[in-house]
Amino acid sequence: VTPDLFVEMVEEVLDKERLRLVKEGSTIELLYLGGDAVQSNMIQELLANDALLAIGSICFVYMYIWAHTGSLFLASFGMLHIILSFPVAYFFLNVVLGIRYFDMMNIFLIYIIMGIGADDVFVFMDALNQSKVLFPGDLSSAMAHALTRASKAMLVTSLTTTLAFLANVASPLMPSAQFGIFAALMVMMNYIMGE
Repeated sequence: VTPDLFVEMVEEVLDKERLRLVKEGSTIELLYLGGDAVQSNMIQELLANDALLAIGSICFVYMYIWAHTGSLFLASFGMLHIILSFPVAYFFLNVVLGIRYFDMMNIFLIYIIMGIGADDVFVFMDALNQSKVLFPGDLSSAMAHALTRASKAMLVTSLTTTLAFLANVASPLMPSAQFGIFAALMVMMNYIMGE
């Protein structure tokens, strides 16, 4: 029996049992863990469902930034810089630092970086609105003042978050240490690209 045929057979049996439990109104959840082929298939299904949740979260944050700033342009480029921090950080992790290990737990960092990146956009917009009062009619000066002011606040929060994640490097567990390094890289890339 090939691994693919085995997976199909197990899925068929499990689906029948799941349907029977649903028809009976049972609250029992049927799980079967065994063998690489079955686990691999179950993990792929879970990741596919989680990917939909991530896409939904990205869309929600994008729409929220757009609604809060009133600018489709700022929301689009803000979200682009947030999302790009992931592959740029991966490049530095993999190529520059030579760390080939990449745990699936790192995927969850997209939610953390969305919060940090969206907050940076809001800090900048708040600084810009205050600068417009100081420099009425002079958008160039207001923008320069806002960027200088906001970048200081974003630098402090990014550095403290980066250092907090780098504390994981002390862990003897490779997944935990690598998670901290990758998270720190993402936060740094988010700040650098936002400047």
